[in-house]
Amino acid sequence: MHGSFGNQASGALATEIWERRSSIAEFLEMVLRSGPPGIRPEAWAPAAAAARAELTAAATEEGAARLRARARVAEGMRLQALGGSCGVSQEGVDYDASGAVPDYFDHVPKADMCCSMCQGSPDCLAWVWKDAGLDGEPHRCFVMKTAPLTSAAVPGVVSGMAPERPPFPEGFVPEEEAGEEDEDAEDAGQEDDMAGGFDQNSLFCFSLIAPGGGEAELIRAQHQLRTNIFGCDAFRVFSNVQEEVAPGVVSVPVASDLKCEFHEIAWNTWIFIAVWKAVFDDRTWENHGWIVKTDADSVFMPDRLRVVLQDHPSATWLNNCHYGLHGPLEVLSNSAVQRLSQDYAGGDRPVQCLARYPEAVSGTAQWGEDMFVQACLDKVYGLQPEYDERLMCEDHCDCPDWYWCNNRSDRVSYHPFKKADLYTQCLANALSYSR
Repeated sequence: MHGSFGNQASGALATEIWERRSSIAEFLEMVLRSGPPGIRPEAWAPAAAAARAELTAAATEEGAARLRARARVAEGMRLQALGGSCGVSQEGVDYDASGAVPDYFDHVPKADMCCSMCQGSPDCLAWVWKDAGLDGEPHRCFVMKTAPLTSAAVPGVVSGMAPERPPFPEGFVPEEEAGEEDEDAEDAGQEDDMAGGFDQNSLFCFSLIAPGGGEAELIRAQHQLRTNIFGCDAFRVFSNVQEEVAPGVVSVPVASDLKCEFHEIAWNTWIFIAVWKAVFDDRTWENHGWIVKTDADSVFMPDRLRVVLQDHPSATWLNNCHYGLHGPLEVLSNSAVQRLSQDYAGGDRPVQCLARYPEAVSGTAQWGEDMFVQACLDKVYGLQPEYDERLMCEDHCDCPDWYWCNNRSDRVSYHPFKKADLYTQCLANALSYSR
């Protein structure tokens, strides 16, 4: 059943309906009742519902054309249901939606990744991956919200239908569906000072965001889903302004404009020197066994981290990548953060670390903050890490197919997901899949 979208099976269905339009209801009900062989009813249901909606319109030529388009969508759904995570893609085929302008993502290196972006876009019906002549990685991923009506043979282009979108597992309750008691319990994380004393197993988690824009949107989505830092025992959102970033959550300002140069990496060490100063001034970390810095675009699942930490009872900090510490998820023990805070000695910067590594913040090859933190902990303070590959799955650490978020059922985080819809679908995939 490969080939262009205007395949014989789809065309035959539309032609049969058009020729028998006087008995269309009887004919279509027969087709919809049985469905394609070997396909689960829930996978066929969307196509069936769409076809039923065309019953009355199909008595005209315009309606028949729309029905042919619906038949093509149904065939694509049938193929993807048989083909795995991304279904069956069509190489050398370009889809057209008759003038509808699709959304797109630039610099997408793989067609399979484009398919996953369609999965994470709730309105996506089909996707097209093609060379758009961009600087660097030249490919663009088009996310089509209108059903493709025609197709053409174009070498190098890959297209496909929207893959299945696993829902959140049963029992997962977003904040908007929770009772007032649950909401109060969650927001208490911002007020938590652990007045009862030190808790060795608890998590204090924080993120830094720029005001407005994509990071703020991600924080709001995470708050609603009660994940990332909002699944920890206590949390803070840091920014360069003080404002409400989610219902009941006010950001803590840091002494930085959050601007840095970007070369192959972001030269952001000075920014996070200021962030750690704000963490120390806040003092909430002092009453928790583990301190976690996570990026807003990291799909971080605290409950999975708690399981991993059980295997590292004596660790001072955890390394998340065989290349060295990567910034999307940094997991430090209370004793490690205590040692870092001592280096600040009441000032606004870690004196010993900067004296040992001035090149981290000056010159033409400055460091990212994760490299700086690793050097401080390991080389300056003598705190050796324990490595655990479960902590993070991302391309920069050679984690295969990270964008599907189903690499392993015990992965603690996936990175990066910079749009709220993509983030939400990644979390649903991670919680639904197990392999």
